[in-house]
This record gives sequence, C-alpha cells and structure tokens, in this order.
Amino acid sequence: MKAKTFTLTLLSTIGLFLTVVSAMCYCYGFRFNTSISYPTGLYRLAGTSAIYRKGDLVLFCPPDNTIMQTALKRGYINPGTCQGGFTPVIKKIMATGGDVVAFDRQVSINAQPVPQARMLPTDSKDRPLPSPAPNQLAPDTYLMLSDHRPVVSFDSRYYGPVPAKNVIGHIHPVFTW
Repeated sequence: MKAKTFTLTLLSTIGLFLTVVSAMCYCYGFRFNTSISYPTGLYRLAGTSAIYRKGDLVLFCPPDNTIMQTALKRGYINPGTCQGGFTPVIKKIMATGGDVVAFDRQVSINAQPVPQARMLPTDSKDRPLPSPAPNQLAPDTYLMLSDHRPVVSFDSRYYGPVPAKNVIGHIHPVFTW
C-alpha cells in the first residue's frame, strides 16, 4: 500500500511541476509548437506590433468560421483558447491588405504564383477541401501560409484571410527539430 501511495504522490508532484513550468513558460511568451506547419519545438512570442509585414512569422488565432469549425472536427487543428475553440497557430504573412489573391491549382498573389503553394482538392481521407474565391484583401487582413511544409499545411488557402485583430504577435524559434 505504501508503494502505491508513494507512486501516486510522485506522479501528482511531477504533474504539478509540469503544470507550473508550462504556465510560467506561457506567461513569459514561450509556446511549444506541435503542428506540422512549422518545425516542432519551442518558440518565443516577441510581442505585438501595430504593423505586420509580408514575410513576418506570427502567432495568431484562425478566423472563427464554418470552415475552421469543420477543420477542428476533422483534426486539422487542435482545440485551444482562441474564439471558436482553436489553438493559436504559426504561419508567415504572405499578402496584406490591397493584394489580389487567386486560388486555383496554385495560390497567386498579385498575379505571381507562390512557390509550392498548390491547392489540394481533398485531404488525406479524400474529403473535399474548401477553395476561397479570388479576391482583393481588405485593409487590416492578411493571407497566412506555411513555407515550411506548404503542401500539407491547413492555412489561408482554405479558410481565407485573417483579420489583423487575430494576430497575437511576432514569434521566433528558440529550439526546434
């Protein structure tokens, strides 16, 4: 009986320690990425900005729309603290307000194809994927794409532009693999 009590106490202590460490890391701006869009590992949130530019790597909440609710149910994205119940994600800003974005077999920004940003008609289980209509991005919106694993990333190619208010801040890799 003493061994069982000791084991439970040890497991509880380890669980409490990990919870405290995770909370401290989160408070100091550290995030652990497990998605396939960018390398697995530890990232640091560098803070918010009034201006985000093309090429910035950012942490943001995906838009709360029907497509994202379906993505959550299908397991494309993990549950989390964002409005709609999604986890914040890391992507690169590839287009900003005023840019014209087209979605055909490949994403084009201002009539220039984005390398390796092709559109998949279905997911790995042969379920149809959405394809937004071509449009000019509204002011204060961004097209977010992954340039790490662009073919399999679930990003703005499928759920559309992201409002600037959804951006949490710039994020930088600390230790990834």
